[in-house]
Amino acid sequence: MLHLARAHEQLQQNDQALEVYQRALKIDPNNAQIFACLGRFYRHTGDQTKALEAFTHSYDLDISWSNSISPINIEDLKNRK
Repeated sequence: MLHLARAHEQLQQNDQALEVYQRALKIDPNNAQIFACLGRFYRHTGDQTKALEAFTHSYDLDISWSNSISPINIEDLKNRK
C-alpha cells in the first residue's frame, strides 16, 4: 500500500497519496513505517507541523524507522516551527 502512496506522490497526486496513507493507518495504526512515510509526505508538501507530528509518532513507535526513512532530523523540524 505504501508503494501506491509513493506512486501518487511521484505523480503529484497528493490528495490520493494522503488517502492511501490514511487507509494504511486504519489497517495498521501502530506502524512506524507508515508514520515515517507520512512525515516525509507532509514535509514535502510544506506542512511542517503535521510532518513533525508524524515523525515524532514514528519515533515513539520504533526509533529505527525514524532514523532510516526520515531524511530530516526531528530536532531540525522542531526548530523550523
